[in-house]
Amino acid sequence: WLEKFAEGLSFIYDAWLPAKHSKKDFLELTNIPYVPYYSYGEKIAVIEEGVNNPKGMGYTYESIASILVNQFKDIYQFLADREGFITGEVQRRVYNIPRGVKVFLAYSIEDTSITKKVYEYLTRNGLDVWFDQESLLPGDRWQLETKKAIKQADFILILLSKNSVNKTGFVQKEIRMSLQEAKNQNKSIIIPVYLEPVRTRFEQIEEIQGINLFKSKNIDKGMETIMHAISHNYNS
Repeated sequence: WLEKFAEGLSFIYDAWLPAKHSKKDFLELTNIPYVPYYSYGEKIAVIEEGVNNPKGMGYTYESIASILVNQFKDIYQFLADREGFITGEVQRRVYNIPRGVKVFLAYSIEDTSITKKVYEYLTRNGLDVWFDQESLLPGDRWQLETKKAIKQADFILILLSKNSVNKTGFVQKEIRMSLQEAKNQNKSIIIPVYLEPVRTRFEQIEEIQGINLFKSKNIDKGMETIMHAISHNYNS
């Protein structure tokens, strides 16, 4: 019956469900199970069952609520990672940050591992993060796309380590472009994220209060600090 619904109601989904995703898969995640016990209103399913049982009504209600709250946007993220999508909705509301706030990550290639963790955490929390290894597509002119991403960013996180501070190359160019863009447009907010104790050659960075990620007892606490910083600057 799911296939019949997917076929018969396809005109409803075409406007917002990405074409590469199966309508049947979406229906499987959002169909409300028939539970006779709750047909007469004796109990409230979400309270009785919670939202963790994939076969329960509460689980489905939570899925539908998160889609409605997000106004049917980013359905591909819901299909790829339901729990991450819902957690992101909750976190964004805790931090009062709208979905789609753009964040650019400037980093040294040697710091890819930690940068990817930052990318995954922020993306999971509903931010639109530009990370070259995930955002660039085959055939893209990477320098042009990088400049475009910097210009469009609401926040630019500059991940600072001995690797990014001491080496020459495109990371230094990214930092200079970021600082210049923030100065020219007065739009992008620079947030230095220190991966280790270092000093930079950029006076503009030294004047900005940064985040000492290396001092965090665990990576999640450090990531929360980044979210707090973005929330504070976005809402101030």
